[in-house]
Amino acid sequence: MELTWLGQGGFLLVEAGFRLAVDPYFSSRVEELEQLTRLLPPPLTASELRPDLLICTHDHLDHYDEPLVLELLTRFPGCRLAGPRSVERKFRAVRPDVAAFLRLDSGAAATFGPFRLRAVAAYHSDPAAIGLVIAVAGRVVYLTGDTLWREELATAVPRNVDLLLVCINGKLGNMNDREALALAAALRPRLAVPMHYGLFAENTADPDRFLKGCAAQGIAARTLTPGVAVPLFEETQGSR
Repeated sequence: MELTWLGQGGFLLVEAGFRLAVDPYFSSRVEELEQLTRLLPPPLTASELRPDLLICTHDHLDHYDEPLVLELLTRFPGCRLAGPRSVERKFRAVRPDVAAFLRLDSGAAATFGPFRLRAVAAYHSDPAAIGLVIAVAGRVVYLTGDTLWREELATAVPRNVDLLLVCINGKLGNMNDREALALAAALRPRLAVPMHYGLFAENTADPDRFLKGCAAQGIAARTLTPGVAVPLFEETQGSR
């Protein structure tokens, strides 16, 4: 199984030939509409991404990338789109006839290929925003999505989290590195990976403090390079 960070809060998970993409942002809508300075180009092309399932965790431009969504659904007719009610509202405003949308609000569950998904609450400026608990290949991944720190984050997910993908930028409705560390300390994952930094100059953070904090707590942590696939859980072998 492989995991690829797509930058910001985006990831591609590949298992048994099934491709699950979450929150890819490849267009220039944020730069054009919000005048933020992009630091890195898209790490993949739409053809390289080619998802079987595309999940957008909320309706903000860097997570529901409408030009990319429409391109992917057109180019790959078998691809389905999933997300909470805020994403569905925006999507159906431009594609009301498409039946390929799966509503995924907090508390909902679904299975696609080898991935068993459960949407959990995220505490963000989009009140419909979700995080994802993904069970696959005998492992559990928790992707926080964009969220502020709440103690409920640690109680709404299983206690056997293998991989924690956690936002750290501390701006615009997201927890900072200290709060992300508190979540990691509560969950004790086999591996913690910081995200949601490094894409926009006005909305980034240094992951080193999170990594050092995890080391001090005895939690394995690492950064990923956008666009570079890594074997998932290769650092998590052994007992908890």
